Amino acid sequence: MKKQWLKSSMTVISVGEKEDKTLKRTFSHLKQDATAEQLAGFQTALETLIIGQVSGLNITDSSVVA
Repeated sequence: MKKQWLKSSMTVISVGEKEDKTLKRTFSHLKQDATAEQLAGFQTALETLIIGQVSGLNITDSSVVA
């Protein structure tokens, strides 16, 4: 059996400063070889663009086993 990568996505969880709402945003089509430093940089960029603090970052990988 061989495992083959299909896709990755990232879900960013944030809490607004003015509201106590939890917001989830999903970003698709991550590169297979995205590094932890690149993902941390993306998180930092999001924190400057949105009002609120990023409280979580989840990566989901999809693979097929054949």
